[in-house]
Amino acid sequence: MRYPTRSIGDAALVASRVVSIGYVRLAAVLGHNNHTADVYIQIHELAAAPTSGTGVVPKFSVLAFAGLPYSFALPAVVDMDKCVVCVSSVLASYTQVGAGTYATIQAIVAS
Repeated sequence: MRYPTRSIGDAALVASRVVSIGYVRLAAVLGHNNHTADVYIQIHELAAAPTSGTGVVPKFSVLAFAGLPYSFALPAVVDMDKCVVCVSSVLASYTQVGAGTYATIQAIVAS
C-alpha cells in the first residue's frame, strides 16, 4: 500500500530525536552512525528520550554499524501514540552512548 510520507529530522548529529509528542504513523528510520563503534538505533513510544540505565525497553531496535549509514523500513506503517528515536550502546534497553557518540536520525512518517 502506498501512502504520502514526510521526513522528520536532518543531518545534525544527535543522541536522540523526538519524532512526535502525539499520534504518528512511523514508516522508516534512516541515518548515519558517525561513531567508531557499533550502536543500536532504538524506537520508543515515549515523548522524550528515556533515562539511561532504567531498563526502558524499546518498541524496536536495530544495529547500526560503526561509521556506516543505516536504514530500515518497517514492514507496515506502525501507529504510535508518540515517538522518540535514540542511539543506545545496548540492544535490550536504553543505555546512553558515550559523549561524542552520535548519529544522524531521520524518520519517515505517513502524512
